[in-house]
Amino acid sequence: MVDWWWAYLALGAFVGFFGGLLGIGGASLTVPFLVKRNIRVHEAIGTAAAVGWPLALAGTLGYLLAGSGKPGLPEQCRRVDISALPW
Repeated sequence: MVDWWWAYLALGAFVGFFGGLLGIGGASLTVPFLVKRNIRVHEAIGTAAAVGWPLALAGTLGYLLAGSGKPGLPEQCRRVDISALPW
């Protein structure tokens, strides 16, 4: 497993990039990979659910930083609307 660190790093970058680009959170990409690596389905789903929160946080921060200070963007594109949070 240690010899495969570069593959896991590349897969994490792939899942994070395309999950953020498509707005799917990454679980639909993570679960099939884990099942193919002989992880039981319910463990793969649980792991994907746990990974979803850090992916969402990283995506939110990335979009926030990418849109801040850019002239010509609408106000909604330059900030994160915290009124949409569930609390």
